[in-house]
Amino acid sequence: MEKVLSTVKCVAGFKENTIMTDMYCVKCKKKVTVDDKNVKREMTVKGRPMLRAICPQCGTKMTKFTK
Repeated sequence: MEKVLSTVKCVAGFKENTIMTDMYCVKCKKKVTVDDKNVKREMTVKGRPMLRAICPQCGTKMTKFTK
């Protein structure tokens, strides 16, 4: 069973229902799912919220702007 809340998914197939985040990797040219404990929540210099993570497949830095 999969429950989608905006951009964050709670996946029941993983241990302890870990929260996963979908992000787009520019180098792999596809959407990848990143474990929430590897995602950093930051703010830009102008105050816009964003998520930062590293692609688990190729190691490229990924950024996703949020509301």
